[in-house]
Amino acid sequence: QRHMLPYKHLKLAMLDEVDRMLDIGFREDIRKILGAIKHEHQTIFVSATISPEIEKLAKQYMYKPVDLSTVEAKSLTVSQVNQTFMAVEPWDKRRLLQQVIKREEPDLMLVFCRTKATCDKVSDALNRKNIDASTLPADMGQSQRDRVMKKLRDGKLHVLIASDLAARGIDVKGITHVVNYDVPEDPEVYVHRIGRTARAGSDGQAIMFVTPEQGALV
Repeated sequence: QRHMLPYKHLKLAMLDEVDRMLDIGFREDIRKILGAIKHEHQTIFVSATISPEIEKLAKQYMYKPVDLSTVEAKSLTVSQVNQTFMAVEPWDKRRLLQQVIKREEPDLMLVFCRTKATCDKVSDALNRKNIDASTLPADMGQSQRDRVMKKLRDGKLHVLIASDLAARGIDVKGITHVVNYDVPEDPEVYVHRIGRTARAGSDGQAIMFVTPEQGALV
C-alpha cells in the first residue's frame, strides 16, 4: 500500500510459517501481496501443516504446485523427539519445572506458556532459584528481542520461556528440550512447539505438564 515492495523485480515469493500467518489474521495481506505479483516468478509456502485454506491459496496463486513433504507419512513429528508427559497439580508446575531443569541439565530449553503473565511468573520463580531464565513476550521491542536472541546463540542462556506467538521465527540451533508448561488446545500447535528440537538429525526431548482436568486434551 505504501509502494515499498519492488514487485516488478521480485523473482521469489516465500511465505514461511504460512499456517500460523493465516491463523493470526494475515489472510488479506497475503492475498494482496501475492495478487500484486503479475509476472512469472517462483512461489514457495513453508508450513508444518497443510490446511484447506493453504490448499486454496496454492490453487489460486501457484501454477502446478509440487508438494515437497519432509515428514514421514501420517506423522507430523519426527522419531528423534522423545515425547513424554508428566501429571502435575496446577499449583506445583513451577516446582516440577525446576526439578526437570536440574535433572535434565539442558543445553537449551524452550518452555511454552499460554500467556505473558505466566511466562513472567515462571521466569521470576526460576531466577529466584538461581536458574538463569529469560522470557520472550510477544510485545517485546525488537532491540530487546535481539539481545535475548544473541544470548541464546552465544550459549549464554539455557532456559527461554515464551508464548506461541513470541516463539515464531526463533531460529536457534541446539534446542535440546521443549517443555509444554501449558498444554496447547490445538494439536497443530503442539507439533509446532516440539518441532523446535531434534532438528538436523539431532535428538530432542519434549515434555508436557498435564493437570488432572486436562486428560482429554492429551
